[in-house]
Amino acid sequence: MADHDVLALAHPTATPGSAGQAVWGSIRNEFRKGLLLLRARLGMLVLSAVGTSTMYAAIQLAIGRGALPDELIAQTLIGIAMWVLLFWTGSAMVGDLVEEARTGTLDQLRMALVPLRVSVLGRLAAALVQGSCAALLVLASTMLVLGAPFQLSAPALIPLALTVISALTWTGLLAGLALRVPVWRRVNTLFVGLIGMLNGAFLPVALLPDWLRAVAYLLPTTLGIDQIRRMNVDGATLATLWADGSLPLLLLHVAATLLTGYGMFAAAERHLAITGGAPDAGRRGGGAKLARASSRDTAADPAVPLSDIDAATGTSAWQPMRGEIRKALVLKWHERGGFLIELLIFLLFFILVNVYIGRGRLDPDLLATTLLGMTVVAFFHRQVGSVFWSLQDDIQSGTAEQLYMSPTPPGVLILARQLVAIVEGAVFAAALWLVVHAIWPIQLTSPSFDVLVPLTSIVVGVAGFALAIAGLALFLRRVDIIVQLLFGIGMFLGGVFLPLDQAPAWLATTGNVIVPITQGLQSLRDLLLPGGSGEPLATTLPWLIVQPLAWLVLGALLFRIGGSIARSGGLLNRY
Repeated sequence: MADHDVLALAHPTATPGSAGQAVWGSIRNEFRKGLLLLRARLGMLVLSAVGTSTMYAAIQLAIGRGALPDELIAQTLIGIAMWVLLFWTGSAMVGDLVEEARTGTLDQLRMALVPLRVSVLGRLAAALVQGSCAALLVLASTMLVLGAPFQLSAPALIPLALTVISALTWTGLLAGLALRVPVWRRVNTLFVGLIGMLNGAFLPVALLPDWLRAVAYLLPTTLGIDQIRRMNVDGATLATLWADGSLPLLLLHVAATLLTGYGMFAAAERHLAITGGAPDAGRRGGGAKLARASSRDTAADPAVPLSDIDAATGTSAWQPMRGEIRKALVLKWHERGGFLIELLIFLLFFILVNVYIGRGRLDPDLLATTLLGMTVVAFFHRQVGSVFWSLQDDIQSGTAEQLYMSPTPPGVLILARQLVAIVEGAVFAAALWLVVHAIWPIQLTSPSFDVLVPLTSIVVGVAGFALAIAGLALFLRRVDIIVQLLFGIGMFLGGVFLPLDQAPAWLATTGNVIVPITQGLQSLRDLLLPGGSGEPLATTLPWLIVQPLAWLVLGALLFRIGGSIARSGGLLNRY
């Protein structure tokens, strides 16, 4: 069944004789729809599991400074499984509901006799199935590859069940927040990634500093993961957990999360009723400004060749490109709240990176090298995310066809978005650097013009990577899940956590070949950090030129192929 057929399934209404049948029928229909969507994205689920397992292994190597810390792996296996469950259930619920809200099909649920907050229980159950499949795949592959033993005692099933309930209620909260606040959809998976850094998925909570541990216990799944770890590793019993207050605290936390999640989703449902169901309707004047920004520069008859337009009106071929730039800038201004949220999240990521490497403490000797790495990753994340989400929004709102109906080649219009994304990424990276530098002053050597070479290499390579992701998004659904995992993998294979000269040979080779920021980051460290390797730039210059150009060519090729597949298959309006 095609994706648009899945999303067009009719929603049941109550029969005259039984309201209970109406409720059950609505929940069952949403559950069936969610399972059909799962079948359509099985490939994404498998790729996600492989990527998560790779990221987990890379993080453990970074924590162990190049060696796998067996004692930590045994304590974090249940944590990584629970985080994958939370990641997939949240991504499925948030992505699917926002997609339906943008395309108008969520109105069918809102107009039914059964309240939306009841109907989506079926979708939540389907999301649980997806998350459970992904968690089991990650757990099995990690145990197989790393040879890590895992066992779960029968009494531990009680905190496990409470942890799953906590993840589901938090998923409802995230879905309500995304429907109520449009920019949250873009930072949702980043925020869930931050939860994974804190809840014991990669490092036991007991090793975190006291203030971070207090923050971690407020987040979903943390208390449950810690209690399961204590039962499996430390030999604690349910009686012990009840006596020291851990189990009652978990019960209270789950109840509070349940009430908060229900309240947030109910508020989102009321908001949709007021705004007519469009999650972007709260943007005051945003749509009108975007329309004015584009109409001055992009209006043209697609049947008239561009050369004729230029000859008859004197309109430059750069006019549509300028219109795209203007639209992108207006949109970025309306998303400034998301910019600040992501900046705060990256600041916390920076702290956690250093806590991880220092096994629970900040190592002053590593602050400079990790800050440089996080600054490059921040640019990488913001540039790729800007291009991807702008195209994803066009596809979901049905305006992506305009890219291919315009007399201007779609590559030119995407280039305009790339230019805005590069500026946005540079501003974001600079803001992160300045905030961290204000807290922990970082000393660098005096930069020379040689710095421009790795900087240019990073910009060009990331631009090519963004083009590749945009090309995949044209004909594949829910690429956002893979994009966020690629960012995580890029952080660790790119040498942000662990400089690749300290990593195993296979990891260093993989990072240098695949990740577009790896070699540029290493060259920046050699040029800017005191005590760098001092390796002459000329020795790495060929790779600094070849790899970004290869990514640029690959990205352009994938974007062209993706556009051809989308046009021939009618996928530009598949949502």
